[in-house]
Amino acid sequence: MRAGHRAHVAGEAALNTQQLTPVFLISLPRSGSTLLQKLLATSPEFATTSEPWIALPIAYMRRRSGVATEYWQDSSADALDDIASQLPGGEAEFQSIQSDMIRQVYARLSAGNTNARYFLDKTPRYYLITDFLSEAFPDARFIFLFRNPLDVVSSILSTWHKDTFSPHLRSNDIDIWRGPELMATGYAAQKKRSLRIDYETLVQNPQAVLDRVTNFLNLSEIPNDALDAFQKIEFEGRLGDPTGGTKYDGVAGHSVEKFKRSALNPYRKAFFKSYVKALPGSVIEAFQLNRKDLLAHISQAPSSTSGLLRDLVGINWYRLSKSVHQLHLAPGLSPLAKADRKGRQLG
Repeated sequence: MRAGHRAHVAGEAALNTQQLTPVFLISLPRSGSTLLQKLLATSPEFATTSEPWIALPIAYMRRRSGVATEYWQDSSADALDDIASQLPGGEAEFQSIQSDMIRQVYARLSAGNTNARYFLDKTPRYYLITDFLSEAFPDARFIFLFRNPLDVVSSILSTWHKDTFSPHLRSNDIDIWRGPELMATGYAAQKKRSLRIDYETLVQNPQAVLDRVTNFLNLSEIPNDALDAFQKIEFEGRLGDPTGGTKYDGVAGHSVEKFKRSALNPYRKAFFKSYVKALPGSVIEAFQLNRKDLLAHISQAPSSTSGLLRDLVGINWYRLSKSVHQLHLAPGLSPLAKADRKGRQLG
């Protein structure tokens, strides 16, 4: 079964961009979003594709930070601000143009599914733009998928960084540090039209999650064999969970509290403890965590000397590279938002 196939549609009349209601699946990376997406894709009422990312550049097109361009972002943002001010409908019309473009993409990607009521957009870094999505799509629904940030860090390390710290980990700085806080604030702002799902429930009791989604979106039904059928779902596109084909042959809870099974040498334990201590109280509350319990779990987890020297070098190398990187940030070129320029340190 292949989801998100592209059908070529002749003529704008064939597209009904208002027919599909966007459903935005918001999560940190490595939080089970691909698993949930595949489960929901078994329903004909959903159209979806791997990871669209389409709303990110559109949301950022007028931002002064968080964007790196050859043509100088500040000037581009000024020009677009001028255009918005000159439109007969002003800001509202400009935003309508932005949302219409995204809806057109959803409609074309969904053209082959005549039963679709929703387009499920699963792009993890949409946690950066929940405010834009809310304003641009007043009819949209949100599913917030929460996973313990400590487990997210462990999974990021093991999946994309060979379980090592290095300057390359900076590519996930935003997920590790800003992501949890933006998840918390985004969910608080969109709570009235959102469904909250916890990763632990998803992997341990997926049927309960499907039942909640069915009620939340008033679905006719999700197929009874969804827990088997999702294994056959394939998405077009290069992005998505790189482990999907190998680790999603079934649903199991073995990935809960993943951090306990990483190489917990004393230096990595110290890093994890500093990370937990640095999480804002709003994150602890939103993710329904207990800071004292997390710290106790880290202390009580079996220690080893595995990777001690590697982590000693890697974590400090990573810290140094991050500090050097902060020195090169400039307006219009920064890949980090202003809130991150203070250089929050790891550990």
